[in-house]
Amino acid sequence: MNRSILSRPSQTSVDRALLEKIDSTIRSTSLSQEFVEQWYPTLIDRNGLDTAGYRQAFPHLLCDVSTDGKPGSWCLSPAVCYHTFLSLRGASLPTGTKITARNHCYRNEQSVAPGRRQIEFEMRELVVVGPEPWVEGELLSWERQIGVIADRFDIAATWQAAADPFFLPASRGKALMQRLLRTKQEYCLSDGLAIASINRHRDYFAKRFSIQTTNDQPVHSACIAFGLDRWVWAATH
Repeated sequence: MNRSILSRPSQTSVDRALLEKIDSTIRSTSLSQEFVEQWYPTLIDRNGLDTAGYRQAFPHLLCDVSTDGKPGSWCLSPAVCYHTFLSLRGASLPTGTKITARNHCYRNEQSVAPGRRQIEFEMRELVVVGPEPWVEGELLSWERQIGVIADRFDIAATWQAAADPFFLPASRGKALMQRLLRTKQEYCLSDGLAIASINRHRDYFAKRFSIQTTNDQPVHSACIAFGLDRWVWAATH
């Protein structure tokens, strides 16, 4: 791993009590709706990320782990949900699957602002995998619930369509297609900072990781991501 990445000032002290309170609210809400909690490591398999297409889409953000100056088999996790798709590789799911997990994530940002854009940050993600109508129902429910949770912490934000592809390789026309398909929506403060996002993957990851259903229905997936450091920043500013 490039040591200069982590030597740059990337974050400041965080109100841990508030962060835990925010995360506990999100976590308890998800568990009450039959999400299953999982725990994932900080490191993630390089080949798995390549299967997901992350390096192709965001090569500038990836933090590789090296041994003796040579690229190794691991990367620092850029997001939580990739662990979920790796764990479901080749699975045949009888019903819709709902997973919640929290982890430290790392992205090689060229500019940083404590609490707002960091190289290392904490994220809670909810991942849903199943038939498209079921996935859409879950997303619609959580779009409302995120607003309820924000109100609890006196955070004012609105939903906006995002222009940066979450999973598709960057190329001409992709951002426009994303807006047309509503594949990514962000819950943004008045200054544009996104504190949460809803990411529709359609059948992209199901195909890449050979995830199926027992009745051979097409499988779609989506994730709902909460940047916990940003929630703390929003609640305290």
